[in-house]
Amino acid sequence: KKIIEIKNIKLNIIKSLFIKSIGFNLDLINNLLKNQVLIFILGLSGNLSIVGLISTSRTLFYYFPLRISSIISDAFFIEYTKLSISDKSFKKIFTFKLIFIILFVFAIFLFSNLLGKYFYNFWVNNSYELSARLLNYILIDLIFFILGSYFILALKSHNKINLIAFIELIINLFAIFYIYLNIHLSITDIYEVIILSSGIIFISKVYYFFNYYKFINK
Repeated sequence: KKIIEIKNIKLNIIKSLFIKSIGFNLDLINNLLKNQVLIFILGLSGNLSIVGLISTSRTLFYYFPLRISSIISDAFFIEYTKLSISDKSFKKIFTFKLIFIILFVFAIFLFSNLLGKYFYNFWVNNSYELSARLLNYILIDLIFFILGSYFILALKSHNKINLIAFIELIINLFAIFYIYLNIHLSITDIYEVIILSSGIIFISKVYYFFNYYKFINK
């Protein structure tokens, strides 16, 4: 077996790979902060019923739809890797897929409000009381995340998300820190903070995409 010699490794290649991986690594950290770290902080309050409520409700109304969305996004991602944002066909393809994503999240929102609580209560055997307000907060957070992720998907396929991923990290850290300092707020008040941060991140991603799109197509 041949041993790879250090002298044969080009530093500029390593640097390029490192820079291109920053956005993806920050994306993983953001998901960790928003999901696992949030549950951990809620657990610090000592209210296990709240932790159970959030864990079960997010599993059904956030993670499950998000899993379906991820399958769709993976297919779009592959297509975008073969398509430049400067291509004439990009706008048409992007718009068509955006309409599809909007219809998808609308269907999730509608179904969850009509039948979601019935399935949830059956699943948890009426162990938790999920209010309509909290349910809709979870769904709004989901919609912000799915739509925001789609707006930067084309950029992500070409490793152009370092800046927006860093901005998202800062916003998530502020939200997590605020929740930690106000851990004894009601769960709906905490989720209002989450929605606020998700909304800011969504707007940032949309703004970032359109500015990049205008810059490329000057």
